[in-house]
Amino acid sequence: MLGEGHSRRAVARELRMTYRTVQRLADAASPEDLFQGQWQNRRTKLDDFKPY
Repeated sequence: MLGEGHSRRAVARELRMTYRTVQRLADAASPEDLFQGQWQNRRTKLDDFKPY
């Protein structure tokens, strides 16, 4: 939608997303950029069993 010339606010309204979500998705250069943040490198219950 952004490629068609719609504004980020119009996209947010149409897709019922917040403006910041649309902004974050639009500014990401690659999908890996979206996976950075608070959940990165967090321990899980399965970490102790990963060697098995």
